[in-house]
Amino acid sequence: MIRTIFIDWNKTLSTSVFWEQLKDQNNPNNHYFNKLEDFLLKKNSHLINDWMLGKYNSEEICQKISEAMGLNYETVFNELVISASNMVFVDFRVPEVLKKIRKKGMKLVVATDNMDTFRRFTIPGMKLYDLFDDFLISNELECFKYNISDEKIPFFENFMKIHELTYNEVMLVDDSVEKSGYFSKIGFKIEHIKGKEDLLNCLNEYIS
Repeated sequence: MIRTIFIDWNKTLSTSVFWEQLKDQNNPNNHYFNKLEDFLLKKNSHLINDWMLGKYNSEEICQKISEAMGLNYETVFNELVISASNMVFVDFRVPEVLKKIRKKGMKLVVATDNMDTFRRFTIPGMKLYDLFDDFLISNELECFKYNISDEKIPFFENFMKIHELTYNEVMLVDDSVEKSGYFSKIGFKIEHIKGKEDLLNCLNEYIS
């Protein structure tokens, strides 16, 4: 029986991205967006993983961007905070579904390969404490979701030990694919979803 559902964030619960508001041509800082994307996604993509593993915090990343691209640091950082604080769910129906699942007695936990922005800005900005029991975040755990070490999954290990859970009592809902096959081998169910309707259909199964 499933007692805890882990749910991925990026492209599962939300498709919002950093500095998203700068895509709007009416935004006075619109010209920053391509430079930010060029620096992080094209020229320094390794920094994204380092940021998600807690090797850098948001201030340090923004400092690197501002120095390399000749952009104002305060603007880069403040716009990051705005975007991280104002993320939205993939569908307006998601919060109500989550509430109904928790009323059934199951725990809901966000399990995300993510940056310090998530705890600092996204959780309070979206009031996620009202919808989830806990948050497992790679930058705090210093490992990714699908990392395997000594036949253990360190990302989930401590949470499962504290809550006395076995692998067949949990499930992960995620848009990405676990390629090693190890999760399946140990009985850790992964529900692979391909969009918001998949997500809602999957979660609704635990309400009825």
